[in-house]
Amino acid sequence: MEELRTLIKRKKVLIAAHRGVAGANIPCNTIPAFEIALQSGADILEMDLFKTLDGEIFIFHTGKEPFLLDRHIDLTRMTAEKVRKLRLVNVDFWETGQGLNTFDEVLEQFTGCYILNLDRCFGFLEEVVQKVERHGMKEQIFLKNAPNDEALKKVEELVFASEDAPIVQDSYIDDMHRKGKILRGNPPMGSYG
Repeated sequence: MEELRTLIKRKKVLIAAHRGVAGANIPCNTIPAFEIALQSGADILEMDLFKTLDGEIFIFHTGKEPFLLDRHIDLTRMTAEKVRKLRLVNVDFWETGQGLNTFDEVLEQFTGCYILNLDRCFGFLEEVVQKVERHGMKEQIFLKNAPNDEALKKVEELVFASEDAPIVQDSYIDDMHRKGKILRGNPPMGSYG
């Protein structure tokens, strides 16, 4: 796997695929969605994690059960055995053959290949780190965590409302790069076309 700083130097901008690329019968946050994202040019795979009642870690954005499983359930209150039996639905709410992937399945699929951005794992971060280390993937992982007031205060100056803001100008970005900083940004809500 190409080292992150080398990759950034070569490409300048890295593309993060939020929950992979979903479409037709390929639900988001699944290995097939991540594979299509990579084929489409993504450099980073963003995914959401949750832990079952009996402690197994799966890939899924909890709270989206009605849209992705066509059920009003709480996956965090289910056992891994029950979660394994579920099938995701497509955009027309037709059941697909795709189940939820475990975190271990995803790690095994992408070991040594791509950067993974792990989200929504703040309640069981230590277990996530142990799995990442067991797979030898520390250099491939970005971890996102729930913000607290102190963290939000530190990044308050980095929030911007327009492309004219000082922090999105080349001079600011170049200055951060000279300081050895790697920058990551999300487009504003509603800007997805």
